[in-house]
Amino acid sequence: MKKGIFIIGSFVLVVSVILVVITRHQGDRDLPDILSDGRLTVLIDSGEHGFTKDSAKVYGFQYEVVKRFADELGVELAIIQEPDHLQGNKELTEGGCDIIVSMQPLLPDSGRQIVSVHPLVETNLMLVQLPDSAGNLTVSTQYQLDSCEIVVVKASPFSSLLSYLADDLAIHPVVSESNYTTLDELVKGVASGEIRYTICPAYLTKRLQKRYPEVDMSLPLTFHLQLGWTVRGTAVELKSKLDEFIRNFVGTADYQTLFNTYFELKN
Repeated sequence: MKKGIFIIGSFVLVVSVILVVITRHQGDRDLPDILSDGRLTVLIDSGEHGFTKDSAKVYGFQYEVVKRFADELGVELAIIQEPDHLQGNKELTEGGCDIIVSMQPLLPDSGRQIVSVHPLVETNLMLVQLPDSAGNLTVSTQYQLDSCEIVVVKASPFSSLLSYLADDLAIHPVVSESNYTTLDELVKGVASGEIRYTICPAYLTKRLQKRYPEVDMSLPLTFHLQLGWTVRGTAVELKSKLDEFIRNFVGTADYQTLFNTYFELKN
């Protein structure tokens, strides 16, 4: 089976993106195979926090991080975009990609086909809602979410966190999957009144709040939420190398500058 992807060269200053077709690798692919092929294939989120492109350039927070990793390995970067979370996991387990470059809650390592690497971001999960005409919030505490519908993207990796929250508080929110594939679309739906509630990682709220100033994102639903990428459980050497890279990168001036560029508002 063949799949169209973007290939991004590792050794040029001006990054070019071309559409190519490659053969799917087997699910036991690990770091030695990547180095031998000279190519790292990643499935990445769309948008400024993931990967996007225009006529002049390609950019995105997670893209820039994983590009640095590919450069450190000395390989070219191949990018797949797949909005369906479950299909993305299938791509990973079947060897269609090497890393899922998508901010997801960390998974336990033991006995899983898919495992998390070292976290790239620590944040909270926030409720997104539209205040009434007087500026009052319908939900001002977590307990008020009992019986409320919270809309998320299909197969959202954050759905399980809402289940844990419901169990902890003994409440019963209704979690519904939307046909929307991006967080931006969900927040826009809240702003228009089409959706009453959705959720958003706190590190994304400043940009979204600027785009949709009428919505409120002030109520935290979880605290100290660690988010990171995932790899196949069998890719032991790749996981070790990527863990080391992220541990060394997070907290550096380069990381902070990159984070501020994409998630902090300029005055």
